Amino acid sequence: GKKYLSTSLPGKIFKEAKARYFKPSSFAYLMISDGCNNRCSYGAIPLIRGNLRSRKFKDILAEANQLAKKGVKEIVLIGQDITAYGMDLYGKPSLQKVIEAISEIPTIDWIRLLYLYPAHIDENLINYIAQNSKVCNYLEIPFQHASNRILNLMGRKTSQSYLRSLIEKIRSRLEDVFLRTSFIVGFPGEGKEDFRELANFLKEIKFDYVGFFEYSLEEGTRAFRFPNKVKREVIKKRYHQLVELQDQISFEKMKNLIGKDLTVLIDDKNEKRSLGRFYGQAPEIDGNVIIETKESLNKIKPGHFVRVKILKTEGYDLYGELRC
Repeated sequence: GKKYLSTSLPGKIFKEAKARYFKPSSFAYLMISDGCNNRCSYGAIPLIRGNLRSRKFKDILAEANQLAKKGVKEIVLIGQDITAYGMDLYGKPSLQKVIEAISEIPTIDWIRLLYLYPAHIDENLINYIAQNSKVCNYLEIPFQHASNRILNLMGRKTSQSYLRSLIEKIRSRLEDVFLRTSFIVGFPGEGKEDFRELANFLKEIKFDYVGFFEYSLEEGTRAFRFPNKVKREVIKKRYHQLVELQDQISFEKMKNLIGKDLTVLIDDKNEKRSLGRFYGQAPEIDGNVIIETKESLNKIKPGHFVRVKILKTEGYDLYGELRC
């Protein structure tokens, strides 16, 4: 019945030596690090998962090769902050080294990067992604807010001007890049002006996808003790306002794809339709490309890449016909 706020770390974090259980699929997540050193004031990850712990490079590459042999075409690199990969093992960020090695695997066609900490993205990484054709022009970069005051309270090590500059650099170097981010609504001290700044930021930047989270108290974090908590009903109202705003932006962006031919990775199929994704859709969170042309279904299988002409959209889903 006694409540503990901390426990010791287990002796073994990653079971690299054992084969990974894997259900055949066109894509697979590959964790390259765990834990976090960023110490955001609201963040419970360091309390739950500990400090940054990068996997050894050779173990990551071995698992990537294992996945490739099982038919995986897209590897999604994940971690609480993959831009910090290698800092604990090699004394410097080494994400590019991981990408380069996986890019050499002939049967891996797409590499997707999730959870990039904005303060750690530099021009070298952006330029490298731009010249590596296997890295999807799709980045998930959690910004969490746009008000300088709230960003400072969050301990995010960024400012709105920095975020705007970063977005400009990414969009200028990565052709037709898709950006996903996330924001916390109702952080302690968030006033009307802070919320207005966030809403205006969304309107101006026009992200492709955004995840919104209602702030919740996390015992053991610095923000847990912050004054000026925002009332729950206010948080919910602001949350729904932002979701409605972003849905309008995202749906318009989806409509801009009508009439275009896209390369689509097939994830699943049944007797009526096939489901896939183009590079601008991360698995399980961004919708699908749906192909309902029955006569083409026997030509394609999960793991195949096909060309699809987009005919219509419904929310975040795209509907199209097989081109070849």
